[in-house]
Amino acid sequence: MLIRAKSLGDTLVLIERFAFNNMLKAVEKYKVTYMQVSPPLVVAMAKSDVVLKYDMSSLLLIGCGGAPLGKEVAKSFVMRFPHVEIVVMYIFFCRTCVAYVSGLLGFITNRCWYWVNGSDEKQTT
Repeated sequence: MLIRAKSLGDTLVLIERFAFNNMLKAVEKYKVTYMQVSPPLVVAMAKSDVVLKYDMSSLLLIGCGGAPLGKEVAKSFVMRFPHVEIVVMYIFFCRTCVAYVSGLLGFITNRCWYWVNGSDEKQTT
């Protein structure tokens, strides 16, 4: 993330210690447009009323990784933040796959394998 920010000339906002309220304050104060988060933070942003106290209108994209993001959580997040696109990233069998979950539709990048829930067949892009 640091290399990406440097190479693109982006401004990177760091907070000394993580606290949910401090993260929300930083998004509001610095007009953050992109954040890298874990699924528990997506849950907190989708369900916590604390989020409503902050202006999150600058946020356009969140990258979510480290664990799968549940469909219901993604749906709740999209209902609360319809202007924010979710990118779910994870590493599976030493290969990086990226799926976009914006609008609850999924797109898989080239050369990735995926399974459709309820199906035993592996798909390839």
